Amino acid sequence: MIKKIDELFNLRGCICAVVGFLTIIMGGVINPYNHFLSGLVLIVAAFALYFVMVNMIANRNWLDLRAVFTGVWLATLGLAALRLTDYQEQWLFKTWILLAVAYLMFQLGASLGVNHGGKIYDKKKSVTAKVHFEKVNFALKEDRLFVVCVVVTLIGLTCFIINVAIKGFIPAFSNDIYAYVNFYTKFHLFAVAATAVSGLCYYCIRTQPLGWVKKAILWLCIFYLVFVFPVLIVSRGVFIIAALPLAITVFYLNKRKLHVFIFCIVVMGAVYLLTSNLRGYTDEQLGTLFEPSDIVIGGNDTEGTEDETDTDDPGDNNEVSFTLSPKAAFLYGYLTVSHDNFNEAVEHTEGYTWGARQVEAFNVILRIQAITDTIENGEFYKVRPHLNTVNMMGLFYYDFHEWGIIFCSFLWALLFGLVQGYYEKSRSIYSLLAHGFSMNAVVLSFFSSWVNSFELWMFCGVILIISIVISINFKSRRKANGKA
Repeated sequence: MIKKIDELFNLRGCICAVVGFLTIIMGGVINPYNHFLSGLVLIVAAFALYFVMVNMIANRNWLDLRAVFTGVWLATLGLAALRLTDYQEQWLFKTWILLAVAYLMFQLGASLGVNHGGKIYDKKKSVTAKVHFEKVNFALKEDRLFVVCVVVTLIGLTCFIINVAIKGFIPAFSNDIYAYVNFYTKFHLFAVAATAVSGLCYYCIRTQPLGWVKKAILWLCIFYLVFVFPVLIVSRGVFIIAALPLAITVFYLNKRKLHVFIFCIVVMGAVYLLTSNLRGYTDEQLGTLFEPSDIVIGGNDTEGTEDETDTDDPGDNNEVSFTLSPKAAFLYGYLTVSHDNFNEAVEHTEGYTWGARQVEAFNVILRIQAITDTIENGEFYKVRPHLNTVNMMGLFYYDFHEWGIIFCSFLWALLFGLVQGYYEKSRSIYSLLAHGFSMNAVVLSFFSSWVNSFELWMFCGVILIISIVISINFKSRRKANGKA
């Protein structure tokens, strides 16, 4: 039995998953009595389990999706448990249970996928070897890589310029705090989709025998796609979409070294903060939007509420009080509010949207009115009207309630795991790019269900088109028949 579990899921991975599950439950038990201790337990467990999983089940892969999800999920839950803003409330214990179940199912699905992704590659090789294509040949045409990278980047740049011409402004230079929202046109989608080649550009630089001029051009492509374009449109989401595939490509092509991983994290964090600051919010606006609490720890008040006793009382010398700065509250809210909105969903939702939210992204093309009506008429609960994000599991819950948490978490994680396992065996550029796509959903699972974003699926579509362009070759009839 134990051997069978190890073959399917990786036994040590299952043990880590159970530990994480129990830690979240323990956080929920402690939280009503001491939410600071609850948050601390979850944050410490996030770091501890991340390093344990990297070393015990991921062969020192710092970007293993199981470890990354553990760090992201537990750490953001821990921060949310601290309740450092006025809009946050004590969660239902049912919410804690569902958050723990979501974590457990994701880990099981991801482990199953990683363990079997390589087997899919082996079967694909076997089938491909037996099939004879008379006129069509599939193989990586590396001489096309440079051209593809440059052409896709130029298409994205052209669409961005057209977008600027239509709107008449660039969000980074606008005084309107909603400029990044008002900048949207249909050309914006193609400009974002072009960022899919960020990782491919680096792959081309590292693996192809190019001259310094072509390498310089590719570095310029990367600089525009990952740094210039997202900063100019003031979009943290687009930056993450562009930067994660690049970071993953850099990490894997540099032998998964720790210092490379740290460098990528530092650069991404710096640019992320820059794009946040360019939103143009004043401290007064941020304070109004994110409502930082007056936190008091110790003394007569361990729950973070305002102490009504005389603060000059010598007996209160052990108290520690603080209030998040407006900018810190902005960052804190970004990391935690989707979990608070999930609790609102669990507390109030009665109806089902029956999978409409899972296919919402594709409805941009399908245009099925029934899907639109189901979502628009469906329930959607938020702690504040302007704080409208929901974590990945939230949309699963709106669609199918508890069953959505169980099955959707498992199935998406299984898909992501298969991609990672396939890449680790094949080392193909296509699966590496696909792995970067899936990591967007994993890294941002605390904030939004990015698998429901049309932009992200366009990104995936571009990867598919690129893989066809740089691999397919039609043989001439004469060569196919072996004639000179």
